[in-house]
Amino acid sequence: MDWNWFFSSLAQSSAAIVGIFAAFVITKIINNQTEYSRKLARLRELNASSEYIRDNFGDRWFGLLNRRDVSTLVSEYEELLEENEDLEPEAALLKLDWPDYVSYERLIQKMKDGRESYFEQKKKDAARTSMERIIGLSSASAFPMPRDNTGAVKAVQERDTIDSLITELRQHIRVCELHKAAITDNPEASTLVTRSIIGAGLLFLFGVALPLSFLRVANGVNEMLEFRAWLVDLLTIKGALLAIVSSIFYAILGYFVLTNRRMTYAREEISTLERNLEFASYSEYLKIQVENTLKKRDLGIET
Repeated sequence: MDWNWFFSSLAQSSAAIVGIFAAFVITKIINNQTEYSRKLARLRELNASSEYIRDNFGDRWFGLLNRRDVSTLVSEYEELLEENEDLEPEAALLKLDWPDYVSYERLIQKMKDGRESYFEQKKKDAARTSMERIIGLSSASAFPMPRDNTGAVKAVQERDTIDSLITELRQHIRVCELHKAAITDNPEASTLVTRSIIGAGLLFLFGVALPLSFLRVANGVNEMLEFRAWLVDLLTIKGALLAIVSSIFYAILGYFVLTNRRMTYAREEISTLERNLEFASYSEYLKIQVENTLKKRDLGIET
């Protein structure tokens, strides 16, 4: 058997297979890099959009809205007190429409304050009515003060703006959820690519480099060199060329391994995206709205 023919054929066949692996790895990594860059840019864009939405919520006049909503709620509670003076705020809230952005505890306190004011005003009205009867004066004003609806109009406009922002926010959160699913587990840092690189490296070592190192056997000689003679022969120019070629090849493989492993998304950016999936994280008033919704469910109120 001609060992030179055997080792030469083995090296050529293995080199062809290594070339196929290398072509697959290069194509896959280039495609993954493109996809990774696109997803990373999208991730940062979504995080920036989240901050923009937070800024928009920060510019809204929740205070104006809350003052009018609380005032309306207390007025409705006072109407209920006219029918039943023993009605407590907690029981009244089961019958009334809560303001979205005022906490349950604050609502109860405001209603308690309104209850006290209601009874104080009732005593004053009773005393004034008695006095007016004595002196013969009418309690009706001859010149009623005109009502200013400017605040009510602004409150309605502000509520419409906030509702529009909330709709936009819910869509934004859905988009963020889809993107999080697309980047979970770093799909671009493919384990298949890493295994292919390792397989190509082993195939090159045992299928190309080692067989080529054995090509020192003369044609027609069927005996292999001894291990010591093989080691000595590695120190020749032929051995040096094999070492240089192998070093370059493994350096390229190492670069591909590092490139593949670097296509991972930073934990900080992922954590920011996960935070942006939380509806209540965009405003303290949205957090109150979520808490009110949960409170209503606990109390058996339909939402």
